[in-house]
Amino acid sequence: MRWLVLWLGLALGAGSSLSAQDRATPGHQVSEDFGGALYNTGERTGGSDAEWRVLEHNAVEAINTLAETNRQALVLFNEKGRTPLMQAAAQGHAIIVRALLAYPEVQHSVSTEDDEGLDAYDHALLQFRTTLQGCHPKADNPFALIPYLVTRPYYQSRQPYAEILNLLADHGADTEQETARAVWMAWCSNENDDDRQRIAEAQDVATAISAVQYQVERRKLRVETDEDADLLRELFSPRVNAGKMTQSALDAQIAELYRSKGLEPPIGTKEE
Repeated sequence: MRWLVLWLGLALGAGSSLSAQDRATPGHQVSEDFGGALYNTGERTGGSDAEWRVLEHNAVEAINTLAETNRQALVLFNEKGRTPLMQAAAQGHAIIVRALLAYPEVQHSVSTEDDEGLDAYDHALLQFRTTLQGCHPKADNPFALIPYLVTRPYYQSRQPYAEILNLLADHGADTEQETARAVWMAWCSNENDDDRQRIAEAQDVATAISAVQYQVERRKLRVETDEDADLLRELFSPRVNAGKMTQSALDAQIAELYRSKGLEPPIGTKEE
């Protein structure tokens, strides 16, 4: 499970489940608290725009309060050599990235690299909070999957990584993509040749990573739907064999199952 620990270290920025020391600085704690609040809200109600706006408002207020009392905390490094900006970018907390970039100290350190050679722009390119399955299609550890799934509605609603990339670029970030590409290729356990080639050859790494996530989800959905179709055949074949149901009627049900999932029915499925 080493890859999962490494992934968590990248995706969570400060490594929320790895070391209490990584959460020691108040600047990083704002993202930790915001991420925890998103999880708790998602677990309790599923989350809504109104609830998320309250959490976002609280996070911005926390950054601004911190800036008034301890401006240096906005650019301190944690145990992994990451600034609060890097952590917010990694976690997809666009509202915090925007708040941080209002301060000159953060603007001046926008392209600072962490201990792994990644800057905030690299972390946003990797967008691990929304592309876990694309990177690790076989991920089954609940400590990674449950937070990923519980907070997914927020990320689907906000689409934060594109906004973060634009914000960072507008504030002078180094927008080269080769570091993020190399990290994805080295750290992700996705062995699909087409997926890896897409990342390796992409001019836009962020778009390619999102496309790989989509393809992995579609392949997973296809496998699940194939299993459901096999179950339908098993259940209704005795009726077909007994003359109580036509094969074409069964095929029509199976075809409708695929279409209800947004998939094309298998070649050879006949319909009435």
